[in-house]
Amino acid sequence: MRYSQLLKFITPHRNTLLLIVVLLLLVTATNLANPLFAGKLTDALLTREESRQFTVGFILIAWLSLLLVRAIFSVASGYLVGSTGAKVSAELRRRVYEHMQILPLAWFQERKQGDMLSLLSSDAEAISRFVTNTVVQLLPQLMTLLFAFLVMAWLDPLVALVAAMMLPAYTIVTKLIGRKIRPIS
Repeated sequence: MRYSQLLKFITPHRNTLLLIVVLLLLVTATNLANPLFAGKLTDALLTREESRQFTVGFILIAWLSLLLVRAIFSVASGYLVGSTGAKVSAELRRRVYEHMQILPLAWFQERKQGDMLSLLSSDAEAISRFVTNTVVQLLPQLMTLLFAFLVMAWLDPLVALVAAMMLPAYTIVTKLIGRKIRPIS
């Protein structure tokens, strides 16, 4: 299936998918804030009480609130991913079934029954998972990568430089492996 064909299935759900991306970005932002709270808690525990910026109790309450907000965003995005994936899968199955209805009988005689059942069930589900898991997760994953790289550059620029130099090699190896796996899948 070409990406242009896949867009026909995504377009009716673009607002929901955009909401999912926003929720996942918020989940990512709350995940990235965890080390900040851990550092503040460590500082509060290791410094004397009169020189603390925040109390231990305040930090713990703020951190637990952050975790609660993250859980809410995670549950909401998980629900939307599941329901949108089911809708995309159902629409894909319906279109495949409609297309199979107009195919000549010779087409069915040339193929195994299992191939057609696989097309209607697992292949449609795989495309749905690609849309709801891979495409939607791309921006939050890139945000995490960028933030991790910025923190790495702030902590140790040499390590960040080495990691940045290894990224093209990683990309090339991934492309080469992907080319071999794509026909198989």
